Amino acid sequence: MMTAPYIYLVQIDVPASLDAEVNRVYDDEHIPHLIDVPGCLSCTRYRLVGGDTEGAPRFTAMWGMSRPDITGLYGPNGQAWKAATVGSQYDSLIRPHVTQRSHHILERIAPPRTAADENYRATIAAPYLFLVQLDIPKHLDADLNRIYDTEHVPHLMEVPGCLGCARFMVVGGDEGAPRFTAMWGLLRPDITGIYGPNGKAWANAAKGSEFNTKILPHLFNRRNLILERITPPLERDAEKYPAPLGRRMNAARQAKGDHQQGCGTTGTIGGEP
Repeated sequence: MMTAPYIYLVQIDVPASLDAEVNRVYDDEHIPHLIDVPGCLSCTRYRLVGGDTEGAPRFTAMWGMSRPDITGLYGPNGQAWKAATVGSQYDSLIRPHVTQRSHHILERIAPPRTAADENYRATIAAPYLFLVQLDIPKHLDADLNRIYDTEHVPHLMEVPGCLGCARFMVVGGDEGAPRFTAMWGLLRPDITGIYGPNGKAWANAAKGSEFNTKILPHLFNRRNLILERITPPLERDAEKYPAPLGRRMNAARQAKGDHQQGCGTTGTIGGEP
């Protein structure tokens, strides 16, 4: 199955007293409703654990998309996406309390967005994500892409615990957002040195590099965040699971509840344990 060529990146904050409610509503209702919208391919959720945390939203959701216009942020479409949450608990219980909300449509630029590559999958499935957002003068875009793809990513991928990298460019959403995003899948949160005292191997991998000499001095609007994955990646697979994923998720929860009450059924999704 082809991995998502676009990401709808949503970052929000709520009062800490509502954290459990956010997780419940997102997992039990919001994701099941939206994952069935045509063109929505996947969803993975994270929480903030380190980095430039001052003012950063604590919750992140990454929705894999087949097109950039599914949510309505990019172009005139989005009716199905909006209709999926009408009358929902998310709209009534969560949305009124959301702060620090940002949402962007990202187009994957590396690895090539037509590739069904394991590197991308490893990044999304990693237990931690190093989310790097940055901007650079437009006349340096070509240099940034060349150095990132031919030097920066290969060097840092050699650091133990770095599992994958995917790069994106903003094509829609909030104004003023950094134009480039890199997502690094990590085995542990301390690999880059932003979370805890480690990170020497990460820093050494970039020493004397073109990235440090030609790119780093020109970066602005930069943010580095360490995110911990709090839900497994959910992917639609029409060939394997012809029924809508959201409907199967709800059926699985109902079956699990029946089983716990002694009704003899099992909580499975698409026939898998």
